[in-house]
Amino acid sequence: MSEIKINDDILEIIKKNLPKRKSNGFRVIFNFARQIYSLPGNDNKDPAEFKHLIRQWYDLSSDKLVDTKSKNKIDFRAVEEDFYGAFAKIKQKVSNVNIEMAFKEVVESGEELPVKLQRTYRDSPELLLLMKLCRALNNRNTKDEFFLGQKDVGDLFNVSSQHGGSWLRALMRDGVIERLRKGSTNSGNSIYKYLFIGEEKC
Repeated sequence: MSEIKINDDILEIIKKNLPKRKSNGFRVIFNFARQIYSLPGNDNKDPAEFKHLIRQWYDLSSDKLVDTKSKNKIDFRAVEEDFYGAFAKIKQKVSNVNIEMAFKEVVESGEELPVKLQRTYRDSPELLLLMKLCRALNNRNTKDEFFLGQKDVGDLFNVSSQHGGSWLRALMRDGVIERLRKGSTNSGNSIYKYLFIGEEKC
Protein backbone atom coordinates (compact mmCIF):
# COMPACT_ATOMS: atom_id res chain seq x y z
CA MET A 1 0.00 0.00 0.00
CA SER A 2 1.51 3.32 -1.09
CA GLU A 3 1.47 6.44 1.06
CA ILE A 4 -0.08 9.68 -0.19
CA LYS A 5 2.53 12.37 -0.80
CA ILE A 6 2.25 15.36 1.51
CA ASN A 7 1.98 18.31 -0.88
CA ASP A 8 1.06 21.97 -0.35
CA ASP A 9 -2.69 21.23 -0.62
CA ILE A 10 -2.53 18.68 2.18
CA LEU A 11 -0.31 20.86 4.37
CA GLU A 12 -2.86 23.66 3.99
CA ILE A 13 -5.70 21.32 5.04
CA ILE A 14 -3.73 20.13 8.08
CA LYS A 15 -3.07 23.72 9.18
CA LYS A 16 -6.71 24.76 8.72
CA ASN A 17 -8.06 21.82 10.73
CA LEU A 18 -6.05 21.96 13.93
CA PRO A 19 -8.20 22.07 17.10
CA LYS A 20 -8.44 25.49 18.70
CA ARG A 21 -9.36 24.32 22.20
CA LYS A 22 -9.22 21.13 24.26
CA SER A 23 -11.82 18.50 23.34
CA ASN A 24 -12.18 14.87 22.30
CA GLY A 25 -11.57 16.06 18.74
CA PHE A 26 -14.40 14.11 17.07
CA ARG A 27 -15.77 17.07 15.10
CA VAL A 28 -12.41 18.43 13.98
CA ILE A 29 -11.22 14.93 13.00
CA PHE A 30 -14.35 14.47 10.87
CA ASN A 31 -13.78 17.84 9.16
CA PHE A 32 -10.12 16.95 8.55
CA ALA A 33 -11.11 13.57 7.07
CA ARG A 34 -13.77 15.16 4.87
CA GLN A 35 -11.39 17.70 3.40
CA ILE A 36 -8.77 15.02 2.66
CA TYR A 37 -11.55 12.91 1.08
CA SER A 38 -12.56 15.89 -1.07
CA LEU A 39 -9.21 16.18 -2.85
CA PRO A 40 -9.24 14.69 -6.38
CA GLY A 41 -9.01 10.90 -6.42
CA ASN A 42 -9.02 10.44 -2.64
CA ASP A 43 -12.65 9.29 -2.34
CA ASN A 44 -11.73 5.85 -3.76
CA LYS A 45 -8.64 5.31 -1.62
CA ASP A 46 -8.19 3.07 1.39
CA PRO A 47 -8.05 5.51 4.34
CA ALA A 48 -5.08 3.56 5.73
CA GLU A 49 -3.05 5.23 2.97
CA PHE A 50 -3.42 8.48 4.93
CA LYS A 51 -1.85 7.17 8.14
CA HIS A 52 1.22 9.40 7.84
CA LEU A 53 -1.05 12.43 7.26
CA ILE A 54 -3.02 11.57 10.38
CA ARG A 55 0.26 11.25 12.29
CA GLN A 56 1.39 14.71 11.17
CA TRP A 57 -2.00 16.19 12.11
CA TYR A 58 -1.88 14.40 15.48
CA ASP A 59 1.62 15.64 16.30
CA LEU A 60 0.38 19.22 15.85
CA SER A 61 -2.92 18.62 17.69
CA SER A 62 -2.18 16.19 20.52
CA ASP A 63 -1.94 18.84 23.24
CA LYS A 64 -5.58 19.77 22.55
CA LEU A 65 -6.98 16.20 22.31
CA VAL A 66 -8.30 15.20 25.73
CA ASP A 67 -10.59 12.35 26.79
CA THR A 68 -13.72 13.93 28.27
CA LYS A 69 -13.95 11.39 31.12
CA SER A 70 -10.37 10.69 32.23
CA LYS A 71 -9.05 14.12 31.14
CA ASN A 72 -5.99 12.29 29.79
CA LYS A 73 -4.35 12.97 26.45
CA ILE A 74 -5.90 10.89 23.63
CA ASP A 75 -3.43 8.46 22.05
CA PHE A 76 -2.62 8.30 18.35
CA ARG A 77 -4.29 4.92 17.68
CA ALA A 78 -7.63 6.21 18.95
CA VAL A 79 -7.38 9.27 16.69
CA GLU A 80 -6.34 7.08 13.76
CA GLU A 81 -9.44 4.90 14.18
CA ASP A 82 -11.67 7.98 14.55
CA PHE A 83 -10.29 9.24 11.20
CA TYR A 84 -10.95 5.90 9.49
CA GLY A 85 -14.48 5.80 10.89
CA ALA A 86 -15.18 9.38 9.76
CA PHE A 87 -13.76 8.71 6.30
CA ALA A 88 -16.10 5.75 5.84
CA LYS A 89 -19.16 7.85 6.73
CA ILE A 90 -18.50 10.70 4.28
CA LYS A 91 -21.16 10.87 1.57
CA GLN A 92 -20.45 14.26 -0.03
CA LYS A 93 -17.26 16.16 -0.80
CA VAL A 94 -16.53 19.68 0.35
CA SER A 95 -16.75 21.40 -3.03
CA ASN A 96 -14.82 24.57 -2.20
CA VAL A 97 -11.68 22.80 -0.93
CA ASN A 98 -10.49 21.83 -4.39
CA ILE A 99 -11.66 25.15 -5.87
CA GLU A 100 -9.77 27.33 -3.37
CA MET A 101 -6.57 25.34 -3.82
CA ALA A 102 -6.80 25.41 -7.60
CA PHE A 103 -7.39 29.18 -7.49
CA LYS A 104 -4.32 29.70 -5.31
CA GLU A 105 -2.28 27.53 -7.68
CA VAL A 106 -3.44 29.52 -10.72
CA VAL A 107 -2.72 32.91 -9.14
CA GLU A 108 0.76 31.87 -8.00
CA SER A 109 1.82 29.98 -11.13
CA GLY A 110 1.48 32.82 -13.66
CA GLU A 111 0.81 30.22 -16.37
CA GLU A 112 -0.64 31.72 -19.55
CA LEU A 113 -3.54 30.56 -21.69
CA PRO A 114 -3.15 30.03 -25.46
CA VAL A 115 -2.75 33.33 -27.31
CA LYS A 116 -6.15 33.09 -29.02
CA LEU A 117 -7.96 32.85 -25.68
CA GLN A 118 -5.92 35.68 -24.22
CA ARG A 119 -6.87 37.93 -27.14
CA THR A 120 -10.56 37.10 -26.77
CA TYR A 121 -10.62 38.40 -23.20
CA ARG A 122 -7.78 40.96 -23.26
CA ASP A 123 -10.13 43.58 -21.77
CA SER A 124 -11.33 41.31 -18.94
CA PRO A 125 -8.53 40.04 -16.67
CA GLU A 126 -11.14 38.50 -14.35
CA LEU A 127 -12.51 36.29 -17.13
CA LEU A 128 -8.97 35.29 -18.11
CA LEU A 129 -8.29 34.27 -14.51
CA LEU A 130 -11.62 32.42 -14.33
CA MET A 131 -10.70 30.52 -17.51
CA LYS A 132 -7.39 29.52 -15.96
CA LEU A 133 -9.25 28.33 -12.87
CA CYS A 134 -11.64 26.24 -14.99
CA ARG A 135 -8.75 24.65 -16.83
CA ALA A 136 -6.89 23.93 -13.58
CA LEU A 137 -10.00 22.34 -12.02
CA ASN A 138 -10.56 20.29 -15.16
CA ASN A 139 -6.94 19.06 -15.12
CA ARG A 140 -7.05 18.21 -11.41
CA ASN A 141 -9.93 15.78 -11.95
CA THR A 142 -9.16 12.38 -13.42
CA LYS A 143 -12.49 12.50 -15.27
CA ASP A 144 -11.65 15.82 -17.00
CA GLU A 145 -14.66 17.61 -15.53
CA PHE A 146 -15.25 19.80 -12.50
CA PHE A 147 -17.87 21.32 -10.21
CA LEU A 148 -18.16 25.08 -9.81
CA GLY A 149 -20.96 27.31 -8.52
CA GLN A 150 -21.61 30.99 -9.09
CA LYS A 151 -21.24 31.59 -5.34
CA ASP A 152 -17.77 30.02 -5.48
CA VAL A 153 -16.82 32.42 -8.28
CA GLY A 154 -18.32 35.38 -6.42
CA ASP A 155 -16.41 34.55 -3.22
CA LEU A 156 -13.09 34.07 -5.03
CA PHE A 157 -13.34 37.30 -7.04
CA ASN A 158 -15.06 39.34 -4.31
CA VAL A 159 -18.15 40.03 -6.44
CA SER A 160 -21.81 39.02 -6.07
CA SER A 161 -22.81 35.45 -6.86
CA GLN A 162 -25.02 36.84 -9.64
CA HIS A 163 -21.95 38.50 -11.19
CA GLY A 164 -20.07 35.23 -10.87
CA GLY A 165 -22.92 33.43 -12.62
CA SER A 166 -22.83 35.95 -15.48
CA TRP A 167 -19.13 35.24 -16.02
CA LEU A 168 -19.75 31.49 -16.11
CA ARG A 169 -22.56 31.93 -18.64
CA ALA A 170 -20.27 34.13 -20.75
CA LEU A 171 -17.67 31.35 -20.85
CA MET A 172 -20.37 28.86 -21.83
CA ARG A 173 -21.71 31.13 -24.57
CA ASP A 174 -18.18 31.54 -25.96
CA GLY A 175 -17.61 27.79 -25.98
CA VAL A 176 -14.89 27.81 -23.34
CA ILE A 177 -16.74 25.58 -20.86
CA GLU A 178 -19.65 23.21 -21.30
CA ARG A 179 -22.26 22.64 -18.58
CA LEU A 180 -22.88 18.95 -17.99
CA ARG A 181 -25.33 18.76 -15.09
CA LYS A 182 -26.62 20.56 -12.02
CA GLY A 183 -26.04 19.62 -8.41
CA SER A 184 -26.17 21.30 -4.99
CA THR A 185 -23.98 21.85 -1.95
CA ASN A 186 -24.81 20.91 1.65
CA SER A 187 -26.00 24.48 2.21
CA GLY A 188 -28.43 24.23 -0.72
CA ASN A 189 -26.50 26.44 -3.15
CA SER A 190 -26.62 25.37 -6.79
CA ILE A 191 -23.41 24.03 -8.28
CA TYR A 192 -22.78 22.77 -11.80
CA LYS A 193 -20.51 20.21 -13.37
CA TYR A 194 -18.54 21.62 -16.30
CA LEU A 195 -16.04 20.49 -18.91
CA PHE A 196 -13.27 22.85 -20.05
CA ILE A 197 -13.19 22.82 -23.86
CA GLY A 198 -11.51 26.17 -24.48
CA GLU A 199 -8.32 24.77 -25.94
CA GLU A 200 -10.30 22.95 -28.62
CA LYS A 201 -10.94 26.40 -30.11
CA CYS A 202 -7.23 27.20 -30.41
